[in-house]
Amino acid sequence: MLIGLYGYFVSKSIVNVIIREEIEQDLAKVNAHISDLEYDYIKKKNTINLKLAYELGLRDVRNKKFITRGSLLGRQLTVSDEI
Repeated sequence: MLIGLYGYFVSKSIVNVIIREEIEQDLAKVNAHISDLEYDYIKKKNTINLKLAYELGLRDVRNKKFITRGSLLGRQLTVSDEI
């Protein structure tokens, strides 16, 4: 009986070690992928500027209008020319 339990727990320990190693490898792959995505994001973020915006057809706003909430309880929105 004890030898059977001993064998069972040793085999479970070995399986758990193998599973942990596989999880660590998967985690390393995911971290590398996240690192690549962060690099791509920073690279693309650094290319966005005012010149690119104008090339894409965006223009400066001449008459700015801001939407404010008139009352927190009534939840009414009002349009004004200033903040």
